[in-house]
Amino acid sequence: MTAGTELAARRAAAAAALADFGGRVDTWADRGGSPPSWRDEARRLARELRTVLDAGAAVLDALQLATLGLALADAIAYRQPGGECTRCDEHPAGLCADHAADLDRAEDYAELAAGLGIEAGR
Repeated sequence: MTAGTELAARRAAAAAALADFGGRVDTWADRGGSPPSWRDEARRLARELRTVLDAGAAVLDALQLATLGLALADAIAYRQPGGECTRCDEHPAGLCADHAADLDRAEDYAELAAGLGIEAGR
């Protein structure tokens, strides 16, 4: 993999992870509320991801790689079906189309992380 290809893949992963939780993070600040601590962490990760995306550096340093790993891990966890879903209960396979798509996206994140040598535990 060339450095340019690797950078493009990393930037795509960062953008995808940021898109998964970015909008949800900003709404708490807009409302003037007091978000729980995980939202504070999500904001911090979002800021770091935006820095990575805006920097356009040729190579990510160790901290940026670790941050990307955390973001991918958050995105993977976010995409795991949770709670009760009547559509999943009614579907013959036991998983509705939306939750199946979420699991596919989580698997894509995990494969991307593995391909880049990034730890993104589930």
